Amino acid sequence: MPLPFDPKQVSYVRYDALFNYVTVSRDIGFRDADTQIVHILGKDIARFHAIFWPAMLMSVDYRLPNTEFVTGFFTVDGHKMSKSLGNVIDPVQVVDDYDRDALIFNLLYDVPMGADGDFSVERLGNLYESMLIGGRGNLVNRVTSLCKKYGITSGKFNKQKREVFKENNNSKLVQYFEDGWDGSKIEEAYLKKADIK
Repeated sequence: MPLPFDPKQVSYVRYDALFNYVTVSRDIGFRDADTQIVHILGKDIARFHAIFWPAMLMSVDYRLPNTEFVTGFFTVDGHKMSKSLGNVIDPVQVVDDYDRDALIFNLLYDVPMGADGDFSVERLGNLYESMLIGGRGNLVNRVTSLCKKYGITSGKFNKQKREVFKENNNSKLVQYFEDGWDGSKIEEAYLKKADIK
């Protein structure tokens, strides 16, 4: 739809379509001052949604988003997803084959927030095997075996142990996640938790 004030500019979304966001979300805290409004945009529509959408909200006295994340594009094995190419990924099938957390881990590991990224089921499989099963899974298996071998039982998580955990681990973990979310670096927050000793 060409814009009347500049023939070089077009709009791909009808102006009134954006109000569907308000229609859907008005009963779930859209006006509540305690609700964080996070607007996730594709980079191809960021200009329209970052200019017109806030103006529309202001015109009806609605709150503006607290944060806007602009995502990049995904390609599949180096190509744009296309039905004609037959390379469209079914996320439900990927989750059935690998697990939801494995897919999330792969996307966060391979594609920083806001950047373009390439998805490959083969890459997901390799990452799943090497990092999640081979790395984390192997660590859990070795620790469990040592606990059995030396008769270490879980016991109670008493107040003293809880304080040591808070001082040495929890504060770092919480800080990583807070920094990651506040700085739009979700993948760093997710991945850094593995570095905490």
